[in-house]
Formats: sequence, structure tokens, C-alpha cells
Amino acid sequence: MLGRLKNPLIVILILTLLGGVLRFYKLNWGEGYFFHPDERNIAIAASNLNLEEGQFNPQFWAYGSLPIYIIYVIAWCGEKIFALDINHFNGYIMIGRILSASLSTLMIPFVYLFIRKVLDQQKYAIQLALFGSFWMAFLPGMIQFAHYMTFETFLTFQYLLILWFACRIYQEGNWRAYLMVGFLIGISVGTKIVSLTIVPMLFISHFLRWYRTDPSQRRFWQLFQARFLVALIAIPLFAVLASPYHVLDFEGFQGSLDYESGVARGTLPVFYTQQFVQTIPGIYQLLRVFPYILTIPLTVLALIVLMRVMLLLIQSFLQFLRRESFPMVSNYIILTTSIILFYLGFHLTLYVKWTRYMIPMLPFLVILICVQLHRIYQNRTKVMRLVFGGLSLWVLLAGISFWRMYTHPDTRITAAAWTQTNITSPRLFKVTAEIYDLGIVPFNSIFAVENMTLLPIYDLEKSRLIANDAFVALNRSDFFISTSQRIWPTRYRLSTEFPQGKELYDLVFDLDGRQEWKKIADFNQESVDCNLFTLYCFGHQLYPDETFTVFDHPQVMIFYHDR
Repeated sequence: MLGRLKNPLIVILILTLLGGVLRFYKLNWGEGYFFHPDERNIAIAASNLNLEEGQFNPQFWAYGSLPIYIIYVIAWCGEKIFALDINHFNGYIMIGRILSASLSTLMIPFVYLFIRKVLDQQKYAIQLALFGSFWMAFLPGMIQFAHYMTFETFLTFQYLLILWFACRIYQEGNWRAYLMVGFLIGISVGTKIVSLTIVPMLFISHFLRWYRTDPSQRRFWQLFQARFLVALIAIPLFAVLASPYHVLDFEGFQGSLDYESGVARGTLPVFYTQQFVQTIPGIYQLLRVFPYILTIPLTVLALIVLMRVMLLLIQSFLQFLRRESFPMVSNYIILTTSIILFYLGFHLTLYVKWTRYMIPMLPFLVILICVQLHRIYQNRTKVMRLVFGGLSLWVLLAGISFWRMYTHPDTRITAAAWTQTNITSPRLFKVTAEIYDLGIVPFNSIFAVENMTLLPIYDLEKSRLIANDAFVALNRSDFFISTSQRIWPTRYRLSTEFPQGKELYDLVFDLDGRQEWKKIADFNQESVDCNLFTLYCFGHQLYPDETFTVFDHPQVMIFYHDR
């Protein structure tokens, strides 16, 4: 049927609609508890703004200010113009989620348009573009992060626009294209400072434009055209306009930058990065991130295609140095691959390897796969239709399998409801749980807060006194609630690094055979992470990165102390 397709508009509309449903469905997940810590930080930053009082400093520098300003302005206008009760903490999070889902949905037709643009009028361009947009509609990572008010979806959309106008620079070289690239890179830096890694896109697109001119008319001074210089100046200008307090409150920004860079490099140990101890950059993402957000077959295919393109780029560069014909790959592929290499080249050197860092690469990897396999698709059409059909079926079922999570109540809320129903007089019992986990919040209205102790499990190895106090509190408690997998898997993987933590969980999990503790309830959505489309978590050895799981579908276990 794809071979006879002449007008793909209806198919694109259907894919966009389906992708939108998957992204917008249950945007209020968490039922008002807002378990994602980054969402809470962003909402607090928006709460620091006050238009009437002239307070425009969000006092938050981990991200840029542009999306925070957009969220606040929408909330303010909704309140002042339409009398909507959204100009508050909860409203900011819901507005951010709606924006994230909207931008993620727009990427579906965008990927189609870009693949069509690259392949132009070549045979099977429509089919491959439709495959690309189909994958974008159902990728688990795109569905999940459309539900978060984090800035990765904002960045992904901005990077796609940067790539589009970078190609326009190469094609047309007009002022509009240059200004748009400068503007977009600037606001992306104002969204998150890591976008500085994308600045070379302006230089590369400009160089490709210059190089395509007739060699007899090409002059070195033409590299310094006014439109290029103006675009270059526009980057810091719009970066400052998008996030002005990175400059106006430079002391605060510098302090945050020192902290965040120390965390990112691993030189500043913090509790929420302990899972990355003794992990290898690149290998970690390849095994524990991409197979879950991009699916296993597309991860393998993306790796193969990316390696092949990199080899071609190296050969092209060597040819350029020898002043031979250049390039061996299309300029569109050079630009697409460049944005991948610049972004990954920075992030794969970091100590931290959170899932969200890889989300902006998903559409670019999809584009690269479709464009690079075009020639094979042309020559072996029947076989490649089966291959692409099989890939699409896998992506479809993987996406639906993940999306089913939103059709069930949050595991933390389910666990709290179970506790209230099945434990008589819960306010009389003493409870221990893991510190720094928002999953305990639903239990605060069930157990007496004065009877709840959050154990400093992250710090047990720092001091014998801390460890002793934690074990004493545990032994005196009637229940222990593990609200996610943020701590205990790392304690078992790195038992020599965290012996006290392992000993505590051995006691609770009854691995020491004392039979003092019994697991009385277990709430999980393991089928989301460990199903046919994730190869059963690779034999239950290579689970996904914890941030793929713990924010929206963690495992919650309740243990009873049978003394």
C-alpha cells in the first residue's frame, strides 16, 4: 500500500493524532503529588516570579529561564484575561506538561517533512518519511518525556528547528536563514546552557554554503560575510534575553554552575548520582538508556548507521585536506550527524548519565536511519519493506506497552491506598522509609508523621554513628516502606562500596534468614520495563537507568517487622 501512496497528508494527520493521544493522555499523572523533582524545582522557580512587583529573577540556574518565563506568562494571562485558576505551583506544572506534550506531538510531522526534504523527489522518499514519523509517534522515550515538565522536549524541538534552518543556510544562504539559526541557538542556550555545544552548527552550515560556490569565484574573505557575523552576534544576544539573570545575577549563576558542573563531572559526590559509580560512559547509555527510549532494534540500527556515517565523514575530511572531490556524503547528512556528534560528544564524557540527557537525540537518530537506508531500500525494496515493517511493529508494540502504564494508578498512590485499607489503626505504628524520595508523601496522611523516620541510607558509610542510629530506628519500627529502586539496586551492585547499605537491605529483604521482616505488599509495573520488547531486561541483569523508572512507575514494597 505504501508503494502506491500518492497523498500522505491523511496518514500524517492520523499519526500526529495518535501520537498526540499517547502524549496527552493522563498528563495529570501523579494525581497532584508531582513526584518528579525537576518539575517541582521548575514550578518553584516560576513561583518566584511576580509581574506586578517587577520580580523577574526565577533564582534557578540549573536550567535556563526561557521556558519558566513562558509558563509563568501563560499562567498570568490565563488568570488575568480568562479568570483561570492556574497561576500557582500546580498550574505551572500542568502548563509545562501541556507545552511539552504539544511540542512532542509537533515533532511527528516535522520529522516527516525533514526526511522528505532531504530525500527530495527520490523514489520511496514518502515511504521512508512516513516510517520515520511513525517511529516518532510511538517511541517510548518521546511518550514518557511528553508527560514531564522538564526542558528536554523543549530542547529537542529547538534543535530540530536549528537543523532545519541550518539546511536553509546551506541551500539558500539568505539573511532569514542565518538570523533564524542565530536566534534559535540563542534561545536554546537560554533554555539550557548545554546548548552551547550546538553553536558549531552555524559555522558548519556557513562553511558548506561557502564551499558549494564555484571554486573559481570562492574567496577566503567570503567566510566573514555580514549575515554570518550578525547571526554569530545574535547567539549571545538572544541567550541573554532568554535568560537574563544568568548575567544580571552572575554570582548566583556562577555558584550554581560550579555546583552543577561538579555534579556532572563526578568531582562533587551527591546522593542522587551514586548509581553512576563504576559505570562506563557510552556503554551505560547503549545498554541501559537507548534500548528503553528508542527500542532495541532501532538502537542497534542507529549505532551501525552512525558508525558508517562517521567513517564516511572522516574519508570526506581527508579528501578535503587533499583538495579532492568533497563530500562523500550529502550536506544534509553532514549537518544531521554534526548535531548528534556535538551533543553526544559532550554528554558521553559526563559522569552523570540520566535518561533525559539522551531524549534530544531521538528524532535525529530516526532521521539518520531513514535517510541512510534509502539507497538499500531502493535496491532491495521488498526485503526492506519487511524490515521496516518489522521495525515499525516492534516500535508500535513497545510504545503501547509503555503507554499502558498511564492506564493504571500510580504505584505509590496504590500502595498508600492499600495501606489505609489493610492496616488497622496505622497511626499507632512506627514506620521507616528511605530519605529523599517523594514517594513517601502519599503515606503522610495515613501514618502519624511523628512516627515516621526517613533513614539516611545514602550516608550510612560516612559515619558509624549514622549507621547505628539508622539500624536502631529500623529495629524499632513496625513497617519499612521502600518507595522506589533509587537506592537498593546500587547497594547490591556495589556491595563493597556500600556495605552498611547492603546489610540494611539484607535485613529487610530477609536475605540473612532471620525472618524478622516479611514483605506484605509489592506494587510495581515491571511489565513496562521487562517485557518482550525489552528482552526481559536482558535476563534481569541490565535494568533501565533508574530515572527511566523511579519518577513515574517505581516499585513500592511494604515490609512488616514480625518481632
